[in-house]
Amino acid sequence: MRKSKTIMNLTQAYYEQRFENLFLRSKGNEFQTLFERLMGLAYRADFMACRPWGNTGDRKNDGFLKSEQCLFQVYAPNEMDAKKAIAKITEDFGGTSSMGGGTRQRDTRA
Repeated sequence: MRKSKTIMNLTQAYYEQRFENLFLRSKGNEFQTLFERLMGLAYRADFMACRPWGNTGDRKNDGFLKSEQCLFQVYAPNEMDAKKAIAKITEDFGGTSSMGGGTRQRDTRA
């Protein structure tokens, strides 16, 4: 019994370390891809990833959880600048708010 608990703890520690490494190293499009992958695993068909399309872009929407009518915005620039980050988040949040439709928003910041 004790041996399997130790193996379980080592396995969990390995995956936690691996996730932390992926999370901290992902910037820009890599972070958005990681977010989409995790949400897809967690919510399966309920989550829709949204990528820019044509001249309308992604309309400030990086993902949508159908069951909760919830839009997600992901922002992880290669170099973080607090002033630019605040401006980007404020602009994007306002952009999705103006679309209406009764959706809720959550932002994921890295």
